Amino acid sequence: MDRHAHRWQVIEPRLIEKLKEFPDDRDVYVGGKVATAQVQAMANIFDRIYLLQPNDATIDERLASRTTNAVNFGKKKEEREHIIQNRHKFEQAYRDAGAIPIENHGHIENTLHMLL
Repeated sequence: MDRHAHRWQVIEPRLIEKLKEFPDDRDVYVGGKVATAQVQAMANIFDRIYLLQPNDATIDERLASRTTNAVNFGKKKEEREHIIQNRHKFEQAYRDAGAIPIENHGHIENTLHMLL
């Protein structure tokens, strides 16, 4: 597996410009995962960061069954195992940046209710 084939990176100036399009009196929710090296920078931009923490079985099931990824990353067992084995590194970076951890093993609607 090529571990460098998938890289999550936020272009900070573009994000900041995009956020300026929203009124100051409105809450804005941005979802996604950023590279571990960028977590602290995101914490400096946003008021709150949430760390969604499904258990290993939930991660495995969600990756194996998703249909929204054009390159099918996570369909192979070895890819899912790599994600599960290495998730603790980025989870720690999120906690170090002050992220609020939320266990989300169940339906996504329950997690959205907690966030909103």
